[in-house]
Amino acid sequence: MLVAIIIAHLPALWKKAPAPKRYRNTLISILLSLALVAAGVSLLQPNRWLSVVGLF
Repeated sequence: MLVAIIIAHLPALWKKAPAPKRYRNTLISILLSLALVAAGVSLLQPNRWLSVVGLF
């Protein structure tokens, strides 16, 4: 989860980059941090979070 927080704060490094590069890097970092959070939550209690969301 700490890695997800670090990745979520990476866009602050690109605030002076050109707009297309900044938007692309920000989108990638958001998607990667969301994937890491989902992976971390899934490890807490096996498959319980899937039933809360309604997937199973």
